Amino acid sequence: MSSVTYAYFALAVFICVFVFTFLYSVYPCLTRSKVPMIRTPFSKKDVLKTVLVLGSGNFLEWYDFATFGIFAAEIGKHFFPPNDPQTQLIQSWSVFAGAFLVRPLGGVLFGHVGDVHGREKALLFTILVMATPTLGIGLLPGYDSIGIAAPVVLIILRLLQGLAAGGELPGALIFAVESAPAKQRGLFGSLVQASSAGSLLSSAVAATLYYTLGAEAVDSWAWRVPFVLGAGIAIYVFCLRRSFMPTPIWLEAQPPPPPPEIELDAQSDA
Repeated sequence: MSSVTYAYFALAVFICVFVFTFLYSVYPCLTRSKVPMIRTPFSKKDVLKTVLVLGSGNFLEWYDFATFGIFAAEIGKHFFPPNDPQTQLIQSWSVFAGAFLVRPLGGVLFGHVGDVHGREKALLFTILVMATPTLGIGLLPGYDSIGIAAPVVLIILRLLQGLAAGGELPGALIFAVESAPAKQRGLFGSLVQASSAGSLLSSAVAATLYYTLGAEAVDSWAWRVPFVLGAGIAIYVFCLRRSFMPTPIWLEAQPPPPPPEIELDAQSDA
């Protein structure tokens, strides 16, 4: 497969995955009725399942976020102009650090979405925004194939990862705390916080690749595997999160729906 063909193939896969996930989740969320639904408070079993899904999603998001830093040397070699390895590594780490600059913006953005449209919708957005650019990084052609477009697209994808990471943990914590019984909110919130150790899985995957395939294969193509793997698992968690319902506290804070309009019969008036 030539470099141009590979570039078009990777771009087509990226677009298809993004469109599928968007239509599957985001569009239905935005078109649902804005009238608050009525439901009873979560049972302990519901809360435990919710915390597990929240924790696994948060774990995988931080896995995706940290994978970039672990493979910074390989990323710098593939996506930046051919300079000495030290310069490429510095450029790669600069892109890695850029995600931390936009994390506060992600917290503000997804926090607003959670306040207005519901916590569960914000969590769908964060997992989508993390999974899609992660897959894009794994499939993005290198500098040798598309030139300067490679680092430009890489920077955009990395900034999207930073936005998602900035909204994921606060949103997951709030959702867990608002769903938990009053006397166990600290416990369930701390369980979600403890799930932020996804970088440990990323390190384990990298060590496994180096041990089984060797440094040459990892440097050539295998560094892409953790990105594609993480995005695939994140999409699975993303589907699980579609079952989330608004938290009781969020529902209580919503204004009551307007009373139904009474249509008068014109003939009776006559």
